[in-house]
Amino acid sequence: MAALRRLSGAAASSPVGRDSSSDSDDDRLRSEATLVVVAGGLSQRMGTEKAFAKFRGRPMIESVIGAFERFPHKMVIANNTDGHSGWAALQLPIFADIVRGIGPLGGVHSGLMHLRTPFGFFVSCDVPLVQWRVMRRMWAQHIAHGSTSAAPTDAVVAVDAAEKIHPLFAFYSRRCLPAMAAQIDSGGGSSMRAFLQRIRASTAFARLTPEESATLRNINYPQELE
Repeated sequence: MAALRRLSGAAASSPVGRDSSSDSDDDRLRSEATLVVVAGGLSQRMGTEKAFAKFRGRPMIESVIGAFERFPHKMVIANNTDGHSGWAALQLPIFADIVRGIGPLGGVHSGLMHLRTPFGFFVSCDVPLVQWRVMRRMWAQHIAHGSTSAAPTDAVVAVDAAEKIHPLFAFYSRRCLPAMAAQIDSGGGSSMRAFLQRIRASTAFARLTPEESATLRNINYPQELE
């Protein structure tokens, strides 16, 4: 709980809870948000290209993209894509980090720079159990039906049942770009937590149930593959 509380001044968090989204929410989601799969890691712990490591018989990145297939707009953020034929087989736009060497922050920055919709839904390539319904409720509760504060909601970030924040299971608006650019330009480091602190007034945290939290299990090591 302390990790979440350290983001002082953040918009009040709330449980994702029961699915109250409607067809109109779905229509707006598909028209206003782009799926952005972040796959720019070095895969050092996996020892091979993590995105294409097979979990339950399927490359993890394909499982993630498949879970969110209903997004008409999709892109992948990845570096060093020359060494694996699987990238071309995805048949999706692939962009490298614009600013290299700053970890996931660079992936989110590049995704926001390439967005053609107001929001991006950012998800890591190594969470093969993710589900559309969890993401959809985050959208419905925190974006589709507006913010309860005076400030607009520019980011909605998942928080699991153990109070762990998941910056790569989150919506980010293009309105986040100035704060992100300021952090990069000032040498403010690569911390996603520091970035969230910068946009805390317009960030909502969506608390997941234990069952939903289990869908965000990330796979880092070969022995975790099933």
